[in-house]
Amino acid sequence: MNKNIKKLHIHSFLLLSSMLLMTGCATLYQVDYNPQKASQMSLSQARQDLRQELQTGVLNFQVGVYNQPIKDVKLTQDGFTVILTDGSQHSDRFDQVQSLSVTDAGFSWYLVQLNPDYLGWRTVNDAKNFVDAFEAMKYYFSNHILVDDNSAAFADFQEKVKVWHALSPKPSLPEEARRFRVLADDAVQNKEFQKAADYYEQGLKIYPMWPAGQFNAAMIYKELNFYAMAVMHMKRYLALKPEDTQKYQDQIYIWEERAKETNE
Repeated sequence: MNKNIKKLHIHSFLLLSSMLLMTGCATLYQVDYNPQKASQMSLSQARQDLRQELQTGVLNFQVGVYNQPIKDVKLTQDGFTVILTDGSQHSDRFDQVQSLSVTDAGFSWYLVQLNPDYLGWRTVNDAKNFVDAFEAMKYYFSNHILVDDNSAAFADFQEKVKVWHALSPKPSLPEEARRFRVLADDAVQNKEFQKAADYYEQGLKIYPMWPAGQFNAAMIYKELNFYAMAVMHMKRYLALKPEDTQKYQDQIYIWEERAKETNE
């Protein structure tokens, strides 16, 4: 790229940043994190969308704008790090952001603020996808999942379990959910554990009274080191199969402690 054109391009980004900080922009979309609201997006989809949007966005540091391809994106239990081609890095933790909004900065740029920095995209849908994926990741990796037995969602699940226990014989797994069991089993055989977890989640969304699905999801999340999710699914398994409580309750204690350690 011609150096003068490149300088002009970078200058326009810096000017845009200054305008944003001084004048503010119209808010198009906002999400306030609610720890009691379960995510409608699967963990696998959230990871995929977050990675994709981070790779397509432009990061604006306080000292300037890095308008260059992102070399790598690292996702962890508690946040993400983007590594730019010049070697510079930027990190954010999920637990440090309570609210995200998409603003129209003009010049066909849509921005999301991650104090004190900004991420920008050329389409509002990309910006919204980032916000939704970020919120989902925050839900899945927040410690509130460790007290899931006190949540409204788990209380509702337990009421449905009572009805399920009273049924005789128990209903068979619906064909739509069985399809995801087949896909999950195939993914496990191919050691595609994140994909398997996603398939189990989809099957459980259709039919949560699926003991093997809850148990297998717990064990897969344990393999992925997503201990809070492992705890959540194991608690649901034991609600369905209380006769196994003594066998697996100790595992929950261990996973709860590891989840706390990874979020410290």
